[in-house]
Amino acid sequence: FAVRLTENGSIDPSFASGVAVNSLDAAAFHVARVTVDAANGNVVVVGNKSGGGGPIAGSEPVPSSAGIALFRFGPSGLVDTSFGGKGAVFHGDGAALDAYTANGVTIVGGYTGNNVPSMKPAVFRWSASGAPDSGFGSGGRLVLAGIEGAGLGRIRRLTVDGMGRIVAIGGYHSTQGSAVTFITRLDNAGRLDPSYGANGSSSFNVQTPEPEIDPQGNALFRAP
Repeated sequence: FAVRLTENGSIDPSFASGVAVNSLDAAAFHVARVTVDAANGNVVVVGNKSGGGGPIAGSEPVPSSAGIALFRFGPSGLVDTSFGGKGAVFHGDGAALDAYTANGVTIVGGYTGNNVPSMKPAVFRWSASGAPDSGFGSGGRLVLAGIEGAGLGRIRRLTVDGMGRIVAIGGYHSTQGSAVTFITRLDNAGRLDPSYGANGSSSFNVQTPEPEIDPQGNALFRAP
């Protein structure tokens, strides 16, 4: 479900009478991100179908998943049935940790795999209809092979900068067992930007808590 608050913090009764709900699926979900499309006011709730307890990256729990779920509501909070037919779409291979929506397109960062050795950072993109975007990566999904290290590879934060490029912060454990943070930049077709860092990515040997990216695509983080 999604709840919208007014400027004074009260529940907005004009948004689906206070709470927007999609009851399509009886499975359990945990929400990764709620996004608002500035172009049309649609609300996209991005979550993961519950797959049990996830792995631990240091002190950071990493959600496990039985697939990514996207639910879209219109500006008034009504279920948007034009999205996937019933207001929801599912992807069976992956987990979402962050998301961004603009002009009907939703981009999700997270990982594939369901255990520490198999986790690989991945970016997914859905078109405005709810179909995987065939013009992005391979059938709407880009797995960042070569950046996954020895395990725990995942995208933790992402945004789209003013030039339409995807900027993402992720992490993995190296083959020596140390934590590595990486920043990568992709073009609109899901290809690594060779003008950024070393073949599209920069990395350093530290685990950064709570990384963020500003609207201009600048990566911000603090080291412990």
